[in-house]
Amino acid sequence: MCQVGDIRREPGLVIEVESKDPLAVIEAAKEANIRFVQLQFTDIIGAVKAVTIPLHQLGDSLKHGTWFDGSSIEGFTRIAESDQWLKPDMDTFAELPWQPGHGTLGAGPMGSRGTARVICDVYTPNGEPFAGDPRFVLKRQLERAKALGYVWNTGPELEFFLFRRDEKGEIAPLPHDQAGYFDFSTDLAGEVRQDMVNA
Repeated sequence: MCQVGDIRREPGLVIEVESKDPLAVIEAAKEANIRFVQLQFTDIIGAVKAVTIPLHQLGDSLKHGTWFDGSSIEGFTRIAESDQWLKPDMDTFAELPWQPGHGTLGAGPMGSRGTARVICDVYTPNGEPFAGDPRFVLKRQLERAKALGYVWNTGPELEFFLFRRDEKGEIAPLPHDQAGYFDFSTDLAGEVRQDMVNA
């Protein structure tokens, strides 16, 4: 692992931000060869949407937000009330390791396109949180649950298939074994699952 300013980098993994100072994060991102930032949010059905900006515009986005047309997003607003803006939550800043410019992907012909993402809250033109923003709805429900004495504990469930490569090195559309769910047998994926738990 190497330390780059306020950003901790492990090969092949997302960058984790350790600083609460947004300007320090931006400077560290420059040092880490990040050139673009995806301002991410979700629509009403949970699909991730993004406005991509150059890193040098992130400071302005933090101060003034980034405007976008909410009428183009499923479940947001009508054309007459389409102006909305994104407010980045810098606690969610992370490098996207599958983008060109990261690790072994190298730079494109026009130079590095290292990309990070930051999850945003959606606001109306008058500065109020947008009531249809799923992130705002979740925050509101978490506060209601907390007021009632509840604590939300959640965790992701990873589901995936492992495939073998054929003689040409291409992924074959056949599973790596014939084991069933919860079978107790020698399973080629056992070590992979253990490595995931230890990661």
